[in-house]
Amino acid sequence: MVARRSGHSLIEILVVVGILGLLFGLVLPSIQSGREAARRTECMNNQRQLTLAMLEFEELRQRFPGYNNLQATTAAGERRPTGWVFPLMPFLEQQAVYDFHGPHGPASSRGEPPCFRWPGMTCPSDAWSDRKRAGQEGNENATSYVVNCGQVDVATNTQLPADWRANGIFQHLFPTDEEGQPVRSQQVDLGFVQTRDGTAHTLLLSENVDAGYWTDVSEGDVGFVWEATLVDGKPVPQSIARINERRGERWRAALAADGNRLLLPGGLACVTCLPARPAPQIPPFDSPWFYPPEDDEPADDEPPADDEPVVVTSRVDTSFARPSSYHSGGVVVTYADGHAKFLSETIDYATYGQLLSSDGSRASMPGTIDPVPAPYQNALTND
Repeated sequence: MVARRSGHSLIEILVVVGILGLLFGLVLPSIQSGREAARRTECMNNQRQLTLAMLEFEELRQRFPGYNNLQATTAAGERRPTGWVFPLMPFLEQQAVYDFHGPHGPASSRGEPPCFRWPGMTCPSDAWSDRKRAGQEGNENATSYVVNCGQVDVATNTQLPADWRANGIFQHLFPTDEEGQPVRSQQVDLGFVQTRDGTAHTLLLSENVDAGYWTDVSEGDVGFVWEATLVDGKPVPQSIARINERRGERWRAALAADGNRLLLPGGLACVTCLPARPAPQIPPFDSPWFYPPEDDEPADDEPPADDEPVVVTSRVDTSFARPSSYHSGGVVVTYADGHAKFLSETIDYATYGQLLSSDGSRASMPGTIDPVPAPYQNALTND
């Protein structure tokens, strides 16, 4: 009588393990693809909420907020700037925070930047999101979302605005620049966009994994921009990265200085707290300028009133002020009419510039009355 064998042979076990490994290898890409699709959908939902808040703000104030705004005057009489997010807080279920840090808040907090974790301000595919999963603190004010700031603002002069509203939507609306000099500004409202290039063809919001904090006030931190430059006669940016180009490089460099690494969601480690940045130091407001009265603004094509030279230089580093994401192949963007889509990273750069400009046929070089080069004027206004 032959004894029955108990258990399985080594070969059988190896065969089963091999089959399971093969099945796992076949299923894993689908699982990862499904997770990324869910992250992209969540990113669109985040942008949708921000866009609704922007449109509600515009309907009430008859203008969009600036990328740089007056937050409040402190008890000491110092006017403090804030980015585009703070003015929207009453429309994002953050009325209490706005009241506490806004123009009518207590003397101890009025004008101070808020500091709290806001999940809706980060894309789930952004490396920042792993911090919350790991239960670590720091970088509460980090953001993945940036706004259309047009072309790069130039140094202040008393005759022309820092940038033309034909070039984009979100302008510098704080009364002074970093040196305390008055800034001429042009405000943008929805009607202006609708009657020019149209809200369905003008970008409002995007994502940028190299963005700063939502309490920051510079284009390089809270916005994305374009530059009307040519290389060998072709529309190519010279000082700004293109969509998804060099993504994550800005923060990898900052973290490397502290011996830390930047990892994507699902990594074994998480992002370590970025170096703290001091609040911008803006001199007390002692100028008669605020938002220039509408009847005192030059027309879009009105030349300077005198022969004062125009200095065309950028205020801040905008090398990474472009859309970027860890989604494969492009970025999630939202247009001024509220619709969101996935924008390919291979988009023609002149077309990209036209999507940022709110009045492409009248787009001009910042600090001058010169029109942008012909290849940018001739780009299609739809994508």
